[in-house]
Amino acid sequence: MEFTQQQSTTKKTSNSDRFPLNQSTQSLPPSSSQCSSIFIEYQLMKEFVLFQKQEFLHVYISPSYESAFEWFGVMFIHHGLYKGKIFRFSIHISPSYPNCDIPQIIFDPIPHHPLLNEQTGQLKMSSKFNKWTSTCNFIFEVIAFAKQVFEFDDIKQLKHIANIDKLDLDTEQLRRTIEDKMKDFNDRVINMKNDDKNYIDFTEPENSSIIDKVKHKLLKEKFSLDSSVDYFGANGNLSSTAGHPNRNYCTTSISGLSWAKKIVYN
Repeated sequence: MEFTQQQSTTKKTSNSDRFPLNQSTQSLPPSSSQCSSIFIEYQLMKEFVLFQKQEFLHVYISPSYESAFEWFGVMFIHHGLYKGKIFRFSIHISPSYPNCDIPQIIFDPIPHHPLLNEQTGQLKMSSKFNKWTSTCNFIFEVIAFAKQVFEFDDIKQLKHIANIDKLDLDTEQLRRTIEDKMKDFNDRVINMKNDDKNYIDFTEPENSSIIDKVKHKLLKEKFSLDSSVDYFGANGNLSSTAGHPNRNYCTTSISGLSWAKKIVYN
């Protein structure tokens, strides 16, 4: 089984849809709002490049085609109490980025987990990130945290990861609950669909040679956005906070990232 970015017939996003003004920028001249939109997209591109550089195992992220402020994710857990489970999540970034609170991570379908809201699927991160600033914190940190909270062997380890003192359950109780409530969980994850072109979709290949071809490309060819980043900043490094002491930039609501391309294996 392989997973691919879904191909759909979603209407192409126009430039006016990509950079609509919100109330905070209505009074700004067109050039100012456009520069702000470009800056936001560039910073989000840097955030995505930083995630790629971490080389997290078994975690896959795809920025939404429709919105620059939503990323889709899938991760495969290979050890701990959730070993063998597949999780699908989305990262929601505030439209006020970079002057924003911590990005939210929403799991759907919602797994049973002591740090997840049972109604919304939102991961509780306040104990780990009690203060969030875009000059010091990066989106890959919340992705790393989301992965870590599913890779633990006992409750004591989870409390250490999440920086919390108390959880009202024990390890064996949680283990039994996972086995009881998540028997068909992977099937639900695999069968989920979304109209977004960049949504991570699972498909059954017509023949096994497709898997071999994809594996060869992943092992032999390295796709990088560094060349794009170098156009703006040396070696893809984030801009120095000294150059932007407040990072108090005007904000806009923009659609999908222009540099996020579909990956198609022929």
